[in-house]
Order: sequence, then structure tokens, then C-alpha cells
Amino acid sequence: MSEVVSSNVINQYLFDSITSEIDSGEPRELAPEHYGKIKKILNLKYKSKYSNFGLEQQKHRDGMSNDFKINYSIFEPENIPDNIEISTIFFIHGVIDNSTGFFPLGNMLGVFYRLVFIDLLGFGQSSHPHGFPWSFEIHSNINIKLMESVVKIHRWNKKIFVIGHDWGGGVVTVIATKKTFLFGAILINTIAINNYWVTEIGSLVALAKLDFKSEDDPEKVSNMFKISATSFVGGYTQLKKSMHEKSSRDLNQNTLQSFENDYIESKAYSDPKKNPLNTKVNYWNVRCLAEHAANLLGNGQLLPKSNLNPNGLDFVKLNIHMMILHSDKDDMMPQQNVPKLKWMIEKVIQYQRSQNKHDKLSIRTGYIYDAGHFSTSDQPAQITHQIIDFIDNVIGPHHKAIDYLGMGILQRGDFEHMKEQFKKFKINNIP
Repeated sequence: MSEVVSSNVINQYLFDSITSEIDSGEPRELAPEHYGKIKKILNLKYKSKYSNFGLEQQKHRDGMSNDFKINYSIFEPENIPDNIEISTIFFIHGVIDNSTGFFPLGNMLGVFYRLVFIDLLGFGQSSHPHGFPWSFEIHSNINIKLMESVVKIHRWNKKIFVIGHDWGGGVVTVIATKKTFLFGAILINTIAINNYWVTEIGSLVALAKLDFKSEDDPEKVSNMFKISATSFVGGYTQLKKSMHEKSSRDLNQNTLQSFENDYIESKAYSDPKKNPLNTKVNYWNVRCLAEHAANLLGNGQLLPKSNLNPNGLDFVKLNIHMMILHSDKDDMMPQQNVPKLKWMIEKVIQYQRSQNKHDKLSIRTGYIYDAGHFSTSDQPAQITHQIIDFIDNVIGPHHKAIDYLGMGILQRGDFEHMKEQFKKFKINNIP
């Protein structure tokens, strides 16, 4: 690699990169494919035992078991330069969702970093235990072990970040209070602070209170649960659509199949003989979701620990760089949570410094525009920019597979020319 000997060389390089000729007949939109291709490895499995987390055997669909599995998928650049240690980002989703909800974001961000999308226990293609003692604490412990195991198996470097959306943000907040190898965490439209329950999700608690099995035949689901569960899945698509800002042209009963598949037999869309009377509802998964809602929503788990809330979150233990992102059109999570949470973390930083603690805790915020609650699929380009900017500020700009030039329209310069300039121009001894 050539060594830069003067500021004139740098300035000439920058000038040449952004002033090349433009063919006015060619589009100037920067798309992910301009940066390179993404390699995708779907539906891997992390296997563990409940006893490893101090839990007894749990009720699975095929009987009691001590074993469980967590489903995850990997997106990463197809070509990673040998001399670059790219960062790895783990993603934890929220309610009525699964890891595929992050895939639109992954199709952009995956050209720069290694991404791992996790199906939480009880969601997607992970195990779905019944009667489980759901809590943010248990979710955080399981996912910390998962991250440690996956990083070790694949022999990745320790430039690790974690991102949580919705109540996945609650899981990540708890993780941020524990000593791990993580550099930073991002909360997107997080449940944070109040840990309240909203009507659309909180009403699922009714399903957790109903008898799941029939008294007459313990092998069958009770008729009352079937009626209530079918009513829920009937409004599921509309509920999911209401959390997006996109039009119905982009979000409809076909495009949302990847989420409905957790609760409704998706083959109904491809089989012409399917109808409401013979379409199967996955009652086991609906029950698991209801039990999740009954245990995770409320109970002060994400409120600060205090005399009145002894099992709350110990904010003083937060110890990694953090960022909070919020959508301007998110009707599910209040926007005022962002400055409140930022203020609380700022006070923790002041306290830690007064105690001469040297934890990495820092806090910044950002907003996503023209996006609903599920902003990762509404505005993936905006969030890609926010994530790259955050990681660059935390560990420097040299942990991406390729330099980032934005996702919007290029005002000047030709992208292919700029990429060639990047190849020619390198600085020695980049950390």
C-alpha cells in the first residue's frame, strides 16, 4: 500500500473522487448492490439446555424437554478484505414479529458488516415452550450465551454490537447492564422506561388466562381458546400493517406472510382449495405469544430499581455505548420516551464519573422520518446510515468491508470512479 506523504496528496485524491464526469442518462441512486454482494446463511440453530440457565424442563409441543433451540440467520459481505476486522451486529426483534422483520435492513447493511438476526425463544423458528417464566432477564441471559457461542464457533473478532427493536429493545437494555464483550447497543422504537402495555398487545393476556386444553379431551385444544385465538389471528395482518408507514400496496396479506406463518398455515395462499374452514391456526404458537405478553408487559421490569420496585432495572450498571432511535410516526411507543431515557442515562454517566468508574457508557439519539413502528422495513436506508455513523464514532471508520458513501442520490461524481479511487488510495497502519 502506498503511504500518504503530504496533505496535497489527500486533497487531490478527494477532489478527483467527487468531480468525475457524470453520464446524465445514467441513474445516480446509490443502491446496496453498488457496494457488493451479500452472502446469506439462513436458519442456523443455537442449541442449549434450560438447566444451563437454572430452569427446569419445559413443556414443548412433543412433551417435556430440557433442550431448546434458537433460530438465527447470518448476512455478511461476500468479499471481506483480509486486512479488515469488520464489526458483527446481533439483532433482537420485538412482539408479533420474528427475525425476518430485519431482513430489509439487512439487505442494505449487510454489504458493510456481519449481521446476525435472532428469533427470540418463543418466536419464529425457535422453540416455543408453554408455561415458561418469561422475563427480560431470562431473554437477556439466553441471548448473551448465544452471542458468545456464535462468535466463538465462527472465530469472529470481538467488534460486537447488539440492536433491539420494540421489546427486543427491552432485552438489549438489560444486556447493556451486564459485563460482556459488547462495544455498543442501539434501541429502535424500544419499549423502554414505562414498560407499559398497549391495548392491541395487552389484550393477548386474555388468551393466556383461557384453558388451553379441553377438559373432555386433554389431547385437544379447547373450543373457547380456538375461538379467541382465531379472532386474534383474524386481525393480525391489520395490526401489523398499522405499525408501518408504508402503503397497502407494499404491505398486504401476501407481503406479510413471513410473519403470519408463525401463527397461520401460510400454504393457504398457494393452495386454491384453502378456505377459512380448512385453514389451520397454530394455536400452540398463539398461546406462547399470549403468555409472553402476560409476563413481559408491565411489572416494572424496565423501570429503575428502587425500594418500591426491587426487581427493576439497575441503570447504574449500564456499561456500553448506546443510541436510541425513534420513528416520527410511531403510534405504538411514545416519542417522549427518547429524551426521558437519554436524561436518565446522562445522570448515570455523571454518577459513574463521580465514582471514578471508567465504563464505556455514552448516549446519543436519532430520529427516523416517514416511518412507523416497524421502521427497519419502512426506512432501512435511514437506519443503515444511523448505525454506520454510530459504529464509526464508537470504534472508528475502519471496520466495514467497504467505505460508505451513503444510500441516497449522488449529487456529483460517478460511483464506479470513486470505488476505483478507493482501491488506489490506502493509508498504511490503519488500526
